[in-house]
Amino acid sequence: MAYWWVSQNKTYNEEKAGGYLWAPKKTKTGKRIYHWESMKDVREGDIIFSYYHQQIVAFSTAQGIAYDASNPFNEPGEDWEINGRKIDVSYSILPKPIYLLNIVGELQDILKKQSAHKPLNANGTGNQGYLFPLIEEAGKFLLSRCK
Repeated sequence: MAYWWVSQNKTYNEEKAGGYLWAPKKTKTGKRIYHWESMKDVREGDIIFSYYHQQIVAFSTAQGIAYDASNPFNEPGEDWEINGRKIDVSYSILPKPIYLLNIVGELQDILKKQSAHKPLNANGTGNQGYLFPLIEEAGKFLLSRCK
């Protein structure tokens, strides 16, 4: 089992309602982006933490691997193409969201051990991107806070 961080500021409500994650395969100019490409690495049973408006509001369990799917949103993002990848997930909404400010110090200390593609920058705010891998220690730390 692996752990993931998904930043869903633009898409959380639609994705939660539909029970999925979705990311384009490329930008409209044909560029592949690692935080969209990471959809291919999610496996059934992986845990994904939903980051929305500076808080963890849910965690999900992947119900399978990513599959090809067109953009499900009514208003495509300005840089998204229509072809993408979708992962079916089961959302567990947290009764009390975890505000990033309350855990950022501890989480940053853990993420120092992660070599690349971190969801948070050195200032402790979210990096621009969609789906980030988490080292096991970070995943277990966040999961322990979800109770």
